[in-house]
Amino acid sequence: MELRFYENQGNFLVENLEVVFPPAGNKKASFVVTRANGDVVTTVPLRLETPLASYSMFGMYLPDGGPGSVNVGEPGDYVFSVHVDGQPITTLPFSMKREAGNDPFNPTNTFVREGPWRDLAHFSVRSDQPDSHLEFSWWSSLRELPAGTKRALVTLHIMHGGQEIAATRSPVVLTQTDWQFLRQEFHFPAEKQVRWMTLADITKRDGEYTVVAKVNGTPFKSYRAEVKGGQLQRHPRNAMDTQPRTAFISPRQVDTTSRSTSSYTMRDLYWVTKK
Repeated sequence: MELRFYENQGNFLVENLEVVFPPAGNKKASFVVTRANGDVVTTVPLRLETPLASYSMFGMYLPDGGPGSVNVGEPGDYVFSVHVDGQPITTLPFSMKREAGNDPFNPTNTFVREGPWRDLAHFSVRSDQPDSHLEFSWWSSLRELPAGTKRALVTLHIMHGGQEIAATRSPVVLTQTDWQFLRQEFHFPAEKQVRWMTLADITKRDGEYTVVAKVNGTPFKSYRAEVKGGQLQRHPRNAMDTQPRTAFISPRQVDTTSRSTSSYTMRDLYWVTKK
């Protein structure tokens, strides 16, 4: 879902594909784009680097012998998949459509995607530091906002029992017509000193929680989470026996954003779905 996307061309770049439980041995792997009917659009050979720093159950697929360019460039329904020895180990269906600009003096054509970016998000926390800041990662787009929205200042608010318990400290500016990836933290506005939300804060009380996204103070999107028995509940697709297996979503991830292997950290992910 975090593949680099080029809106002007409708193309993608395959670079760092994290994999959990990487296959043993020197098995042939590839990144494949097919149409919804199964016709292959393009294939990128992959090589596996493992382990991922000290995390032996994780590896990284990288383009093998090329830059990893994925040229699609046409509207339609597609499926991303990673294949090992010719069999898919994960899939992601999506669609693409072309949008034309309305300025006759500066005509533009851009592509936008539809798929799980609209519906999925996740809380996360460092696995070795459960008292670290709770983060929320999600995707949004100018297309989700009310018509006529100017300077889209977006904030997140966590609700429980009809009351706001935490919120992001500062708004972010939404600028993309395609999906913009956002990673944010929450604090407690009612407290005098700034205190960041942790996993323990959200699991103090059982029940349903709602993460509400607001633009300029107006709600436009929300996600549902549940705490039961003092535990933030996992998404059904996090189950190890998920079927089909290609629908499995890992409940853990190695955070490689530091770009330094000595600074990689494991994070627990709690996926949620849009209400």
